[in-house]
Amino acid sequence: MHYSHIIVGRYYSDSGTDYAVGRLIEEAEKQSITLRVIKAGITIIPDGQIKDCSVPVIFFDKDINFARALERSGYRLINNAGAIKICNNKIATYEELVESRIKLPETIVAPLVYDVCDGEDKEFIDLIEKQFEYPIVVKENIGSQGRQVYLAKDRSELETLNKKLRHIPHHYQRYYGNDSNNGGDVRVYVIGGKARITVRRTNTSDFRGNVCLGSAVTRLGEDEAEVYEAVAVRVSKKLKLDYCAIDFADCKGMPVLLEVNSNAYFEAVEKTCGVNIAKEIVCLLKK
Repeated sequence: MHYSHIIVGRYYSDSGTDYAVGRLIEEAEKQSITLRVIKAGITIIPDGQIKDCSVPVIFFDKDINFARALERSGYRLINNAGAIKICNNKIATYEELVESRIKLPETIVAPLVYDVCDGEDKEFIDLIEKQFEYPIVVKENIGSQGRQVYLAKDRSELETLNKKLRHIPHHYQRYYGNDSNNGGDVRVYVIGGKARITVRRTNTSDFRGNVCLGSAVTRLGEDEAEVYEAVAVRVSKKLKLDYCAIDFADCKGMPVLLEVNSNAYFEAVEKTCGVNIAKEIVCLLKK
């Protein structure tokens, strides 16, 4: 029996995390690997928690400092700390890919605010309105599961969000949805440099495509998925990701990259589409 480890958040867990960890442990056991769970957040690794640095570690969290501490000690992470850092910040992802001839949303980054300035910035709001039609997508640079993503339907809502997020790094993007504001996107799971499955996520009650916010998942056919998968594989290699899920807006059948997820959940995909994502990730350990 071989041993490996999976790193999870110290203070946060939900059904998606619990499912992913449980499935990874289950699939590892089938391949004679005991997968031990370790909580992130301790920069100095406790003696005896991780003994063999020759065995890769699944890093299912975003604690970049802990990931770097492991790498300095010689551990190989799935995914590596540098890739996690880029994916954790949507503008860092944008900046990494903007010169890669990959279609990205038109984006305006909010000006940096140090401490003062709590009032309305009319000049900046005018600039956004000149660039984009309503509704306008407003995103915090760092966020998970759609909780830090908003939609401004008019100037009043845009001003409110601008003031609310004044001291939080955020940005504004063109909206690629339909007039009903129903949510939807295309997600490609890439493992080991290969596209494993592409799904469409559809939400009839929210503009965001996150499954935790009510989206239904359906598998795309090979012909329709091909154009998305080609871009997703390029992105995964560019960012040096072992495992990821990449989300696209569907712009008249052409992919517009929205974000890259370095530790994406996969419960809905496994249960709805019958694809064994956990097994594919565990296979990376054996390589």
